Amino acid sequence: MKTKFQYPFLAVSLTVLTAAFAGTAWADDDDLKLSQTPEAVQATVRDNLRGGKVDDIDRVQLEGRTMYKVEVDLPDRKGGDDDDLKLYIDADGKLLKSREDMAFSALPAAVQTAARNQGGEIEDVERVSANGTVSYEVEFDDPDLTIVFSESGEVMSRKSDD
Repeated sequence: MKTKFQYPFLAVSLTVLTAAFAGTAWADDDDLKLSQTPEAVQATVRDNLRGGKVDDIDRVQLEGRTMYKVEVDLPDRKGGDDDDLKLYIDADGKLLKSREDMAFSALPAAVQTAARNQGGEIEDVERVSANGTVSYEVEFDDPDLTIVFSESGEVMSRKSDD
């Protein structure tokens, strides 16, 4: 796998946060109900539902900290059945990160242009918000490539499975 990062601090921060919430790390509690989370977490979830419904809540202990991953099914906007929002929240209710499925046509124009210029078939698009920074992760099917763009369309990172 080849990776090129132009913003090392952001790349490291997002990588650590993503690793903290990776699949096997969520073995603590599966299928929690919203009422089983702290009130501060419940409030953050309610503030970010945007008309959606909670689908799944997982809790993890990481380095002595409790965190929650909340998956929200959003109302269908892009003509598919996978309009999802993932919220990563600490036990104090602070929203650490969010990942939202979106349609390519909903991307900022600069990101659409930059993605098209990469060539390849676009498979998936997500809006990622963490630490006050918004980026757009675009996955390509052919070639197998993931590129993270800034809001202005600048390439922030690129991963290839070559």
